[in-house]
Amino acid sequence: MKFEKIIILAFGCLINYGVMPVTAQEMTDIILEAPVLKADSISLSKSQREISDSILAIYNAQIDELNRINKYRSEKKSNATAIFWSIIVPGGGHFYLGNKKTGTLYLVGVVGSALASGGDHPDPRDPPTSLESTFYLVYIIGYFANIIHSPISTSAYNRKLKEKYGLTWAILPLKNSLAITLGFYN
Repeated sequence: MKFEKIIILAFGCLINYGVMPVTAQEMTDIILEAPVLKADSISLSKSQREISDSILAIYNAQIDELNRINKYRSEKKSNATAIFWSIIVPGGGHFYLGNKKTGTLYLVGVVGSALASGGDHPDPRDPPTSLESTFYLVYIIGYFANIIHSPISTSAYNRKLKEKYGLTWAILPLKNSLAITLGFYN
């Protein structure tokens, strides 16, 4: 009878996890502090204890995976925001990602080449020199490279974040079969 309560409690917690307004740690504390789970108050057979331990292990693994997914989602960076900041300020998308060296390189390179291009001539009829034209070309290429490179860097940042939290996919073959499964690895 009490063993059935353990199973019902564990699966009930799994089902209600998304509905109940408590944290994963509070849910774990509720399960572990429940009187039906205390070993001294329940006389379970060895197989029943193994089943209840495995249910709790599965539940704790699922809670851990949900926590890692939530941490990843909270730290994930947006491609659109990186592009926006790269358009506004050269290197701004890289500063948004925390990549200060690359952001500084784009900022100094684009602004420096814009200044070196001599964009405002005192006499508009005076054509730019070949050196000024070269710096203007460097300015244009650098500015657009900055915008194109920011979502690439954002994808790399998010990929490293997934690896940090163990959320990358691996193809794992099943033993003695031709089928494959997809699963997370740490």
